[in-house]
Amino acid sequence: MKTLLHICCAPCANQPIEVLRTDKIEVTGFWYNPNIHPFTEYRARRNCLREYAEAISLPLLERDDYGLRPFVREVAADIAGRCVKCYEMRLFETARQASEGGFDSFTSSLFISPYQNHAGIIAAAEAAAAKYGVEMRNVLTGFKFIGEKIKEKHKDEFEDGKVFFMLILSFSLRSRLRLFISTWSAILSASALFSMK
Repeated sequence: MKTLLHICCAPCANQPIEVLRTDKIEVTGFWYNPNIHPFTEYRARRNCLREYAEAISLPLLERDDYGLRPFVREVAADIAGRCVKCYEMRLFETARQASEGGFDSFTSSLFISPYQNHAGIIAAAEAAAAKYGVEMRNVLTGFKFIGEKIKEKHKDEFEDGKVFFMLILSFSLRSRLRLFISTWSAILSASALFSMK
């Protein structure tokens, strides 16, 4: 089975890639994020993803056009509803690429974030799947739950000083994002949660 994984940034992609690969699914990453601005942030995320994809031998497709102006035109009429429009733009393009590229399904790293509107993401992904005739893999919808559990576990252990957790965000002059997470406890927690049926 081949899945096209829309990726918003490398740090959000590592767990979905691992889970899909563990399930013996052939994963290809897809970069398309016209909502990210300023351009330096867009470039930093894209370049970080390129380096990460190369390091883990992840095939990566890119629609690398800085689409901020089309994005702003799309959301200008309904600023309050911009998140849904953003999900639609990215997921419809992902579904189109998946359909045209011969993939069995598609999904997104957006599901990992506890800050995203998961009902909105699912609705956009299901509409995109219907339009392009490709399956939307909703196996990743549990990431919100997992992310929240890891966050809760990390908070308690960090406050108690029981776990070494290092999150370093260093921005160079070129605004390159480097994210290093070292938490054995969080990894074990995630593994335990993923193995739950």
